[in-house]
Amino acid sequence: MSPQKQSGFAAIYLTVLILAVSLTLTAGIFVLTSVQQKDIQNIIQSSQSYFLAEAGLEDAILRIKNSMPISANYIMSVDTGQAIVSIASPNPNTRIIRAKGTKGDVSKTLEVQLSIQTINPDFFYGAQAGTLGIVMENNSRIEGTLGQAGNIYSNGPVEGSEQGGNSVITGTVLVANGSLKDVTVLGDAHANTITSSKICGNAYYQTIDADSLDFLNDPSNPTCQDPLTPGTAHPESSDPPLQNMPISDSNINQWKAEAVEGGVLNGNLTVSSNLSYGPKEIEGNIIMTSNNKILTVEGTIHATGYLDVSNGSAIRCSPSYGLNSCIVIVDQWAHFENNGIFQGSGQGGSYIMILSTSDCDGTFSANCTHHNAAMDLHNGATGAIFYANDGFIYLHNGVVVSELTAKKIQLNQGAVIRYEQGLINSSFSSGPGGSWKVESWKEVE
Repeated sequence: MSPQKQSGFAAIYLTVLILAVSLTLTAGIFVLTSVQQKDIQNIIQSSQSYFLAEAGLEDAILRIKNSMPISANYIMSVDTGQAIVSIASPNPNTRIIRAKGTKGDVSKTLEVQLSIQTINPDFFYGAQAGTLGIVMENNSRIEGTLGQAGNIYSNGPVEGSEQGGNSVITGTVLVANGSLKDVTVLGDAHANTITSSKICGNAYYQTIDADSLDFLNDPSNPTCQDPLTPGTAHPESSDPPLQNMPISDSNINQWKAEAVEGGVLNGNLTVSSNLSYGPKEIEGNIIMTSNNKILTVEGTIHATGYLDVSNGSAIRCSPSYGLNSCIVIVDQWAHFENNGIFQGSGQGGSYIMILSTSDCDGTFSANCTHHNAAMDLHNGATGAIFYANDGFIYLHNGVVVSELTAKKIQLNQGAVIRYEQGLINSSFSSGPGGSWKVESWKEVE
């Protein structure tokens, strides 16, 4: 081959070689770019899927907190992506929400657990009193529903009518500091001193008078139930210890803080028509004196003034509380006369609690209601709990309530405390919305 032909062949070979290398490099760059673009697309879709799942969770949480209608399973579409949301309820106070977000071929699944934060006071007794004790006038009773026992615990004396007015306690009486006098007790009695009382069960005491001891040894009908068996005397028994009130100051402060989270009303709340309300702090009074009006509690209500309820008006928990109970707190007195029906959410075990922080204990009259009391009840309110840790609660004749706790309690003629067993497990929350709290938030797939 001539040198000229050899030179031409070399040029062609070199050109082909360069072209092949160029094609190879171009193909490599194309493949690399395609892989990078796919990776970038996957990263974008992965982020979009995550945010879709997050949006699904937030949508479900918003609906649950605001008691909006919501299905156990639903799909939320956003542009060309979607979130599949499922909600499990292992118990009434827990929700587990899963949301699967999908964009293109990429999916992400997130899970959140919500729970209702509750406070569970120890309402073990039909009545619990502080150091000023309990006064029971003629034919007043402390009992349980459906024939159950109505137990009481008092840090001060328990006294009935001196005229043998048949003041009856159907359960056990525990007096931590003082005497039991002029009362009929169908269960056991624990007190330092027992005087002029009929005990159908056993008696634990330091001192007992002859009449009380005679009846203990020889009980009679119709006071005690058959079979009539003598009770056992336990002289020189230690006094029951002083009992703490079931709700602490920190619990009350927590509820007040939850009320503030719903905003503040400057001035009185006058309920002149049916009203759903709360959570809210009221810098004033709650006035419910119009005819037959209902205040439905949607979240904890705290008023810095007083509460006045009359003329058939009443307070109830919103149905959305479910098994939980609601609270209305006032810093001054509470008065109830010719009121309507107080109740919880409508489900068993749900109650409304009216709580006064007033220190009107019957010994002075400034800023107090009738009888120098923190609370004065003229009408029955079964399904309601009345609480005045530092004050005096007065029940007028014929009044029937579910539970009373106060520094001092007085039952007028024919008044009845009828304890409901469900109070033992009562759970109080700040409200259907404010009470749901996020316990955990995590990616599961």
